[in-house]
Amino acid sequence: MIGLLTNTVSRSESRKSPRLPICVLVEEDDAPRDYLDKTRDISCHGMLIETDEPRRVGETLTVRFALPGFPPVTAQGVVKRVTQLDAVAAAHSGMDYAMALEFTVISPEAHIILDGFIASTK
Repeated sequence: MIGLLTNTVSRSESRKSPRLPICVLVEEDDAPRDYLDKTRDISCHGMLIETDEPRRVGETLTVRFALPGFPPVTAQGVVKRVTQLDAVAAAHSGMDYAMALEFTVISPEAHIILDGFIASTK
């Protein structure tokens, strides 16, 4: 029991920054076809994307999204995790998978936009 609690605490402490729940549309530049995904949450270091067409873990992709009241952001990231949503979550979001994307290339301007948006929600 103590080991389980310790692992849970370690996982939350391992996050680089707090995540903010938000749903915005996400475009993938290198998608095999044109389609839009949406976010479940976002931080300065990445986002959780809900999608019907998940990418492979380790794959790099470029995404574009606009946060309410801020200019559009483009960032490149690597897929860290893909999970299938349960039936309730899939029915709510209209998507079947959640894909964790860690930003690897993001401009200083885009980072300022993310920081500003997150600060504006506090």
